[in-house]
Amino acid sequence: TREPAALGYAVRRSCELKAQVVGEDERESGRRAVLNFGHTFAHAIETGTGYGVWLHGEAVAAGMVMASELSVRAGLLPGSEATRLRDLLQRTGLPVKGPAMPAERYLELMAGDKKVSVGRVRYVVLQGVGRAALRDDLAPRSRQAPVRRSSQPPGSSRESRRRLVDSGLRGYIRLLRRRNGPERRNRAKDPLDQGLTCGHTIPADC
Repeated sequence: TREPAALGYAVRRSCELKAQVVGEDERESGRRAVLNFGHTFAHAIETGTGYGVWLHGEAVAAGMVMASELSVRAGLLPGSEATRLRDLLQRTGLPVKGPAMPAERYLELMAGDKKVSVGRVRYVVLQGVGRAALRDDLAPRSRQAPVRRSSQPPGSSRESRRRLVDSGLRGYIRLLRRRNGPERRNRAKDPLDQGLTCGHTIPADC
């Protein structure tokens, strides 16, 4: 079951952590890459199913589960922590399995991802909760194993998730307004004034 207060806090805290990471690596030269956790699998899902079949946030949720299972199989993450991540995502109503595509198709699509470097797919893996790392030395066998597949696209709970995430974003923007000085306040309020909420022009995962 979803708890709006808990989910709103999670959205606000995620925004704060993302802003912190971006602020520490504005030119994407290092640590900022950890924000791509789940995205390598997610981009394969989006490309393989066609634009719009899976929302970006839905694909990233399934991709996070795949990346965590890859971390387990590589001996980096305890299985209990991967299970915890999957269960939390499932409680929000997000998909935890990717679409039904052969593992070879996933690998083909991931090989074309922008994060491929010198022919190697770079994955953001977990070494523990809150401890992400970038790896490009994982064996193909390990990459094929964590492809959890579902024959159905995500269900109809999107609108309720959007409302909850929008509420969390609005709370975070109000926090920014209080914290920022007058010279930065206009930037903090732009998303609200222009109607840029998760359910509309920003992807569903923000």
